[in-house]
Amino acid sequence: MNSKLFLLLLLFAWQPCVATHLEVGVKAIRICIDETEYPPLNYFIRLDGQKTTVNAGFDIELLRRVLASSDWQVNLVAAPWPRCLLEVEQGRLDAAMAASANAERRATFLLSRPYFYLSPSVAFLTERFPLLAEDGIPKRLDSLGRVCGIRGFNYAYYGQPDDLDIARSNEIFQFSDLLLKRRCEFFLINREVFNAILRLEGQETLSAKLAILPMAGGAKVPFYMLVSRRSPHAQALVEDFNQGIDRLEKSGALARLWARFTARLGGKVAP
Repeated sequence: MNSKLFLLLLLFAWQPCVATHLEVGVKAIRICIDETEYPPLNYFIRLDGQKTTVNAGFDIELLRRVLASSDWQVNLVAAPWPRCLLEVEQGRLDAAMAASANAERRATFLLSRPYFYLSPSVAFLTERFPLLAEDGIPKRLDSLGRVCGIRGFNYAYYGQPDDLDIARSNEIFQFSDLLLKRRCEFFLINREVFNAILRLEGQETLSAKLAILPMAGGAKVPFYMLVSRRSPHAQALVEDFNQGIDRLEKSGALARLWARFTARLGGKVAP
């Protein structure tokens, strides 16, 4: 078994990950998250700057709180993001966490209510484009140089043309190296993820070299859980998830949880 998957399953020890006999009424579901780290949603805790094998993140803790009832048996599956989407579409997995929306996804999946928001931004070396903040983001970012992003990610909400030329990488943690080594002039990244990566890696000093500017007019973008229309539990999962998010939001717990995994994400201890 993939070591990440094994770890993630262990983290859900509050309900059996493998059960030969389910209690009457219990719904067993498989929910996919990106197998690569994507803080603050999913990452490995660092101790003294070293990556441990202990997984944490906003999505993982949120699922504990929202679906931690006797009605659900949750099994987390870590897979490459494009495979997550494919297997949810085909019904082999019930849902995928932390997805933005577009017309294709709305037609293909059921969407939960939004449960967090990110700020679409672009990172670059300050010395390469010192006046960009004053000049503003051009209508075509690729007119200024090579634009990079992550394979399988939706960038439709970044306010750029649909045919924007984006060189795709497999690992978002490479973004700073790609910029520093001039393999990319720009990297499309949400500001919250940018900040979380620098804190997690103890690379806050890079903020002196790297600039990050808002895109899409500075609007924040909602993210959802995508649910397979082929899942036998599709409607119940969406309803229970939405009700759980509503409950956390009304109590203030949702905002506190988000703050815990953004404002306090540290490189030495668990959030």
